Amino acid sequence: GLGLFLLFLFVLFRDNLRTYRLLDDEYLKVVTLSLAACFIAFLVNGLTETSLYYARVAMIFWYLVGVSLSLRKFVAAK
Repeated sequence: GLGLFLLFLFVLFRDNLRTYRLLDDEYLKVVTLSLAACFIAFLVNGLTETSLYYARVAMIFWYLVGVSLSLRKFVAAK
């Protein structure tokens, strides 16, 4: 399970970086970087607290994942 979660995080960060590089809009670039910073902060917080154990906090994490992955549509629209 840990290996799959780490692979998921790797793919998420790689996709976030790829989206950042392909975007032309400066606002969306800032949003992409902000989401990456949110993931990093969430994971650092998870080192000392069980973040994904609580349903409300886990829902925020998955919501941020969805927003991050949906930014690809702005790149594909070109």
